[in-house]
Amino acid sequence: MDSPSDQVRAVLEHLHQDSFLAASPVSGWLPDVAAASEPRLRAQLLRRALLDAIELLRPTRPVPFGSREARSYEVLSLLYVEGLAGPEIAEELGVGERQVYRDLRRALEELAPLLQPASASPPEDEPEAEDGALLEEMRRVVPRPRGLDLERLLTSTVASLEPLAARFRVALLWAPAADLPPVSADEGLLKQTLAQALSLGVQSAAGGTVAVEAREEGSRVTVSLRFTAGEGPLDEGLLEPVRLLADLQHLGLAVEADPDGTVRLSLSVRAAQPMTVLVVEDNEGAIELYRRYLAQ
Repeated sequence: MDSPSDQVRAVLEHLHQDSFLAASPVSGWLPDVAAASEPRLRAQLLRRALLDAIELLRPTRPVPFGSREARSYEVLSLLYVEGLAGPEIAEELGVGERQVYRDLRRALEELAPLLQPASASPPEDEPEAEDGALLEEMRRVVPRPRGLDLERLLTSTVASLEPLAARFRVALLWAPAADLPPVSADEGLLKQTLAQALSLGVQSAAGGTVAVEAREEGSRVTVSLRFTAGEGPLDEGLLEPVRLLADLQHLGLAVEADPDGTVRLSLSVRAAQPMTVLVVEDNEGAIELYRRYLAQ
């Protein structure tokens, strides 16, 4: 039987082959992916989960490109996201080709646990880790903003929450907005924030609807969720991760509740401001390298 890291490697090697992803055992590791009955949707959700897991291996503090601390993330990203071959990756990172494959084995061993479900609940006499420790760990994350297509990100996030919405009998209403400007944000963190906010809405509006809209407001883009909560106030345990993630990225978060139970949760994201950079360099390869990284 293949090890978890071997199974992860197999799905990464077939990252854009829906039939393989949908039938892979890895699709059963993640409840939201396994709950998708339609194979194409299951493949899309697994592909997104794989890419998000790779992003989690990115160092949380700035480190030199090609450094050992960053190579797990860089090898996976260059091989499976950018599609470079082993010799090209070795040249890019300034290491030997054998080192690339050693780094790849280590990276896959680090990636597999991020996708696997917890093997067991902690014994009753062993308390779970304090929430404060998790919150403190999240506060140490360094956001890496870049220009993002918010419409695409929202569409992907809404699709990933459909299985949860089906379990709570909630209709997710999202009509992609026209002409939204790109926003400046860390893609992994912003997607996680949107997913947490949508999860809060879905779990609060069981049997109802959650309407999602995005609109440009000056130099920012506001994403709004509107839903009717059940009896009582919003669950603070569900709201706290949204607050923490919003604060971490300097997003504007507003929560308004009407007496009739209608809740409006809004997240404000800074619109990306395009800039021109003049590079004086006679090495065309170096210019192409600058172009690639500045485009991120």
